Amino acid sequence: MLQLNNLSIKRNKNLIINNASALVEKGSFIAITGPNGTGKSTLLTTIAGLHQPSAGSICLGNIDITQQSAKQRARSISLLHQDPTKGTIGSLTVEENLALAIQKGASSSLKNGLKQLATHPIMATLRQLFTNHERLLKQEVCTLSGGQRQLLAAIIATASRPDVLLMDEPTAALSPAAAKTLMDFIESYRLQNQVTVLVVTHATNVAAHNYSAIWQVCDGSISVI
Repeated sequence: MLQLNNLSIKRNKNLIINNASALVEKGSFIAITGPNGTGKSTLLTTIAGLHQPSAGSICLGNIDITQQSAKQRARSISLLHQDPTKGTIGSLTVEENLALAIQKGASSSLKNGLKQLATHPIMATLRQLFTNHERLLKQEVCTLSGGQRQLLAAIIATASRPDVLLMDEPTAALSPAAAKTLMDFIESYRLQNQVTVLVVTHATNVAAHNYSAIWQVCDGSISVI
């Protein structure tokens, strides 16, 4: 369960979320909508620990995580950005990116991660999303298409089996086919692992999706519609 308690958030000294509260049950799929500039992305980065609230608290389960760093929260919360370059390292190969992903939060070296990779469940996910996965392993990530790189970023974001997955317009730059592949994977992953998913979206047909609830962020408040 994720709980926002009287949360207020400032951006550039301007109050964009004002005394908002919300409760998200485990395994829920929440769509976050609203006009540009209302604080949707900042709400996600605040939950992830990349931005500190000016007031209120954030609880995950029975634990108040408000004062935890982003690194501490990364054990249970993953963030998939709109820009896949923020979730991947372009100068490394696909397998090196995956090896680092399975070492998340550990002090083990990249070399150890590569040794563990062949038998790690992350490889099953790679095979699920990429038909040419064997060729891709040795390819530098900077040479991938935008869609391929975002799918890889999704694999990395889910590798640690987080309790909460935050997604900031993850399909904005993808083709319809790539967007469907990504969202089908996320929905399957959510159902299989009972992961709570919050996604910022500007999709006009948001009500047609199988969301548990739709939040509208506007004028500093979070409304369930």
